[in-house]
Amino acid sequence: MRNKYIFAILHSMCFSATASFVASGVLAAAGVATLKNTKSKREIPLACIPLLFAVQQFLEGMLWLIGEPTDLSSAIATGFLFFAFAVWPIFMPAAVRMIEENPLRRNILSIFLITGTIIGLSFATFLIRLPVSFAISDHRIEYFIDIPRILWTIALYVVVTCGSCMISSHRMIVIFGAAVALSLAITLYYYEATFTSVWCFFAAILSVILYLHFKFRWGSQ
Repeated sequence: MRNKYIFAILHSMCFSATASFVASGVLAAAGVATLKNTKSKREIPLACIPLLFAVQQFLEGMLWLIGEPTDLSSAIATGFLFFAFAVWPIFMPAAVRMIEENPLRRNILSIFLITGTIIGLSFATFLIRLPVSFAISDHRIEYFIDIPRILWTIALYVVVTCGSCMISSHRMIVIFGAAVALSLAITLYYYEATFTSVWCFFAAILSVILYLHFKFRWGSQ
């Protein structure tokens, strides 16, 4: 009964140009506020994450407005997927590593960064070489690109993006990583066909948690 109730709520969510542009605006404001609370240059990459998500959501908002495959919309869709597949597996472990002071965790993050770089560059190659298309159905966007779905590659992607945050010694960053991982599981269960679009939307909204990290600095684990 509870699962049916959750499904009803999630299924009724209406993603649209308005939702993407509002999310982009909120994230841009949160990103600026987050940056204002940084205390050193090494904190800037992590603080920029809401701003990067704002750009990604703006791109998807443009897709909603165009609504059909064109040369422009194909380029925009490629840009959106570039963030999803190429930027995040590199940027996330790099940003978390820059503020990590625990030597062991920092070494693990170095491994994650190397792995994420390999994954990100591989996906970037596919995005450059292969055509990208999309379709809007049931208030969600489904992306199409002929990238081989190799299970271990997907698992490594999740590890380097969500896992990088979850092994951080900073509590709010761990919470952010855990929340993004939970949103991944929920999205995969309820929105498998439009997984990339919906998960990126949830992860973008959750990145506001990073503002709390820089604002209140509640300490390390």
